[in-house]
Order: sequence, then C-alpha cells, then structure tokens
Amino acid sequence: MPNANVPAPVILVVDDDAQIRVLLRRFLAGKGYAVYESASVSGAQEFLRKTEVDLVILDVFIPEEDGLEFIRESRRLTHKYKILAMSGYAAPFLRIAAQFGANAVIAKPFNQEQLLSSVKDLLPPGEL
Repeated sequence: MPNANVPAPVILVVDDDAQIRVLLRRFLAGKGYAVYESASVSGAQEFLRKTEVDLVILDVFIPEEDGLEFIRESRRLTHKYKILAMSGYAAPFLRIAAQFGANAVIAKPFNQEQLLSSVKDLLPPGEL
C-alpha cells in the first residue's frame, strides 16, 4: 500500500498517438503514479519548464519533431528526471536513444508487465 505521506512519482508520457497516451496514463495512474501527457516534444519541453517530473516516457518518433534530439538536449541541461524511450521502429533507433542519454528503452508493442517493470527499474526504490 502506498505511503500517504510520500507523493506519487510523477511521469510525463510524450507520444503523438492519443490512444497510447491514454492507455499509459490510465494504466500507470492505476498503479499509483501521477501521470501527465503531452502530444508533442515542444509541449513536453514547456511542461518540464514548469513541473518537476521523475520520469519521461518518450516516443522517439513524433511527426515533425525529434525525440532523439529531445533526449540529447535534456541530458545536456539536466539529469533530474529519467527517460524511458519507446519506439515501434527499428532497434537501431532505440540504441541511438540510449547513446543520447535515455536511461532505458522499450520496443513497441510492449505489454503492461514490461512497461511496469521498466518504470519500476527507473524510479527510486520505495516510491511505490
């Protein structure tokens, strides 16, 4: 049972696909996380300027934006939050995401157990 005195870890889901954002938000919120969404890299950057997060779950392929560059720029500026990069495209892009500073990667499609395992691995022990 989560400790009522400890705030829930904050996760930002960044994906241009609204269905994926909603599914991830509902699933992770049901596990006790505070989950926010952004449909764009630029929206995520704006959100991160105003809000502290523990984890960003990022689709590296968002039309007209560059998720890989977001990772590189984020790591140049801060290491305050972890990044879980996801992609349904070729594995080389996930390797590049890791090289650019993603803390972990996950290939789409993934199941709930794989996602939850990745999230738990990235967040400090004892938060949930």
